[in-house]
Amino acid sequence: MPQARPVASDADRTMQTGGVEMPRRSGYVFAAMGRKRDRSPQQARNSVASVAQRDRAARRTARRASEVTASADQAIANLPAADVQIENVTPGGVVVSAPVEGAPVGAPRRTLVDAATRARAAAVADAVRDACAFAEERLAVAVTTRDEQQMAWLVLCDRGWPSSESVPPRTIAPARAWLAHWTTFVAMPVKIGLTDRLRLRSVQQRLAEAEQMLRPALPPSLWQLVQPLDDTGRATLAHALHAIVRLDDATAQAEIATREKAALRERFSALAADAAALGLDPPQAPLDLDTWRALASAALELAGHDDGSREIDAG
Repeated sequence: MPQARPVASDADRTMQTGGVEMPRRSGYVFAAMGRKRDRSPQQARNSVASVAQRDRAARRTARRASEVTASADQAIANLPAADVQIENVTPGGVVVSAPVEGAPVGAPRRTLVDAATRARAAAVADAVRDACAFAEERLAVAVTTRDEQQMAWLVLCDRGWPSSESVPPRTIAPARAWLAHWTTFVAMPVKIGLTDRLRLRSVQQRLAEAEQMLRPALPPSLWQLVQPLDDTGRATLAHALHAIVRLDDATAQAEIATREKAALRERFSALAADAAALGLDPPQAPLDLDTWRALASAALELAGHDDGSREIDAG
């Protein structure tokens, strides 16, 4: 029958551990510790190298895990909000989103916009603002022209022109000619010499000739008001003919304004098509400048996000 190995004494344990007091152990445990201390230097170095290699591998694994986590977080952040879903894509490239079924009322929605669409939105915003600035100027001219027409017509009626009759085109040329001679007449000095008297007679003769051309073109009510055709009567006639010339000039400007309005409507009609392609609602009235300016602001908002998205209300 084999004998059990004796347990080492306290002195033996102190001696084998290099003088360091060790807690009491069984002989089998102490023998195992003794064998570990008997490893060769090469084995110790190999053990250290193995531990270092395992540490480096652990660090690489941790670094890769961190990178994967960061990438996943970024991918999740770039996705539409959790409570929205992609609904459809407009012809302009705008991705319209809608709340997921069952999402709370008022949940945010994200509209994703690509770079090309943002560039088109910026171009539309600039074009609309330029068109609005030009239209505002031309429409103001049109309003001023209309006011000028109304004022000239009131003056002409006050000088005896019937309010039910329009001014015939054949009146304009002799009216301008008479006013040119009248301007020369009133500019002459009161006291004149022989040479000026001859010039005065020439001007008076030209006035009389122009008045003969005007007589059939002007209504009888006006002639009754200016008779007799002395200096006072001719001054009254001058007021009436000035009103005729002003009315003719304002009418010509009004015709230009009408053509410009038509051109503006065509310009805004093209911009309305561009805006609709971006998912923006153009105004119902072609020359509603306030609504057009609001559309330009919306286009700028659509174009102004570097990340290609904007948050809107679920509405």
